[in-house]
Amino acid sequence: MASPGHCANLMNPMFTEVGAAYATATNADYGVYWTMLFGAP
Repeated sequence: MASPGHCANLMNPMFTEVGAAYATATNADYGVYWTMLFGAP
């Protein structure tokens, strides 16, 4: 994990829930896009 900000979010013990999704776009620079949402109740 080269990004300190991404690492901090992934390892943060306050986040107890996660949602993930992806989308594909054949005409875009990158074929697949991913997103994650971290949260806590």
